[in-house]
Amino acid sequence: MFHSWASGALDPESNKSGDLVTSVKRGVWAMIAVFLTYCLLQAPSTVLIRPHPAVWRLVHGMAVVYLVALTFLLFQTRDDARQFMKFLHPDLGVELPERSYGADCRIYIPENPSSRFKNVYETLFDEFVLAHILGWWGKAILIRNQPLLWVLSTGFEFMELTFRHMLPNFNECWWDSIILDIFTCNWFV
Repeated sequence: MFHSWASGALDPESNKSGDLVTSVKRGVWAMIAVFLTYCLLQAPSTVLIRPHPAVWRLVHGMAVVYLVALTFLLFQTRDDARQFMKFLHPDLGVELPERSYGADCRIYIPENPSSRFKNVYETLFDEFVLAHILGWWGKAILIRNQPLLWVLSTGFEFMELTFRHMLPNFNECWWDSIILDIFTCNWFV
């Protein structure tokens, strides 16, 4: 009943001026909502029972929607895939400002009058520090093996070194990788 109302089928006169993009966008979101509702109610329960089996059925349904969406995008050109994502969410496609993390690796900057440790301060209060800490904390809850956590975090830093030519965010200073990421964030775990 809700989908009939949301689609505008109950009042076709008000939906005459709707364009194709809006109707396709609403249709795709409605398909996802119907599938997730079906998964929530009808998917088989697994061994995961807390907090409730319905929660895990919904999580499984979201994973299937994600897998199907990635499979669809795999067969598109890069520009078409980006255009499709902009149809679903119009805020996508806006160029985000990039910050260079490895441009100036000095810890002490004597010529800066406001803060002599400006690079360290900006790195410590970056949003990625919180992401590192929360990510490693979540891995610690799941894995519960301290040596394996150290191997994974060190491996992630090697992965950042390997792919820094592709993502400028991965280009960070040596003290950021070794001291802050590996030792400090692992110490919190």
